[in-house]
Formats: sequence, C-alpha cells, structure tokens
Amino acid sequence: MKYLYFILSLLFLLGSLLLFSHLPLYLEKGLLREYPSVRELQDTLKIQKLPLPAYLPEIINWPPSKILGQSTPHFAVTLEFKSNVNNDIILLLYISEKDNNKYPNNSIITNPRNTFTTTIKNRPALIKTGLCEENVNCSEIIINDQRYTISLKGKIQLPMLLRIAESINLE
Repeated sequence: MKYLYFILSLLFLLGSLLLFSHLPLYLEKGLLREYPSVRELQDTLKIQKLPLPAYLPEIINWPPSKILGQSTPHFAVTLEFKSNVNNDIILLLYISEKDNNKYPNNSIITNPRNTFTTTIKNRPALIKTGLCEENVNCSEIIINDQRYTISLKGKIQLPMLLRIAESINLE
C-alpha cells in the first residue's frame, strides 16, 4: 500500500510539472516561440497576410527549417531556410512591425563590398553585398514597407536575393 501511495504521488508530481511547463504557452500565446509550420504560425498569431516570397530558387528548401514568431510585445517572425545542396542555412527572412524593429541589426557580411539604397516594389530598400565567413558571397536586403520591415540575409548572389525580395507580396 505504501508503494501505491508513493507511485500515485510521483505520478501526480510529474503530471503537475508537465502541466506547469506548458502553462505559459496557453496563458500567453503571443510570446516568442518556434512553430512547426507557417500555417500554424499564422493561425496562432492571427496573421491574415504574412509577406512571404512567392519565389525561391531550387537550391533553397521549402518549407523553412525553423519558424519563430511572436505577437507580444510586438509582431516579429523569423524564417530560416536551408540549402538542398549541403543542408547549410542559406537564407534568413526577418519580418517585424515597422515601428518595432527589435531584431539585432547585425550583418552576416564580414567583408563588405557594396552598400547602396534603391526601391523594391516602390518601397525604400537598403542593399549590402560582400563576403561571409569562409569567403562565401553574401547579400542582404532590408525593405521598409508601410507596415513591416523585411530583412533578407542570404549566402547567395545579389541577383537571386533580389528576385526573392521582388516576389514578396507587400500589398
């Protein structure tokens, strides 16, 4: 009988710990966390239209390998894409509210070559090119939309990154 009480107490304790570890997800759904799919991210954070690229070159895997999102304290999404050639991370897409761009402004470019401004779909954009670690060509594009700041960082040539950026639906 002692063992039965001990086992029941242990099961109760484990169940309580499991419940309390998942409690923050149920109480505060908008905090930063990882999602298994873009659809679940949109459903959970109630995002009707997420500005995603309509085009990805064949070397980039879809769906994203990592999906992070939050709506509290401000809206922000990070999508990480891997190469289908060597499974390395090849593209990062950051989306945040324009007035609350809290993403670190760190560049993946270690040896910058060019920085210039332009427009993409009639929105101001900053473009950087150069070399990343291991002397790999890298490009970065930051688009300032009316609602979002969108940052694309990739270990790919600029023309390819521009094509991805131009395919993002900003309407």
